Amino acid sequence: MDLVAGIAALVIAIVLLAGAIAKLTRPEGIRVTLIALGMPVRHSWTAVHALIAAETAGALLLLVAPRSPVSFAAVVALFAAFAVAGATALRTRTPIACACFGSGAKPLGWRQLA
Repeated sequence: MDLVAGIAALVIAIVLLAGAIAKLTRPEGIRVTLIALGMPVRHSWTAVHALIAAETAGALLLLVAPRSPVSFAAVVALFAAFAVAGATALRTRTPIACACFGSGAKPLGWRQLA
């Protein structure tokens, strides 16, 4: 079971780092998504940078201390935020582009809830 947990932590860390790097290289996509989700424009760049930092921190925590409650809490908080984004997009019934990896045409929705 330790091997499976270690592999899962590594995969999640890689996905989080890939998302953070993509957002860092193409931040406008996630900024537009955050604004469409209701983020005030004046706070959007701060939110983009905070999201990139949170994804990076979550990934690093998983790599350094995969069994730590702090690592677990950080990743659960990130995934909960992603689920809230998906639920918000579904509630508004307006297609909001998913910029989970910097850009994308697929809308936010059920995938983020799962």
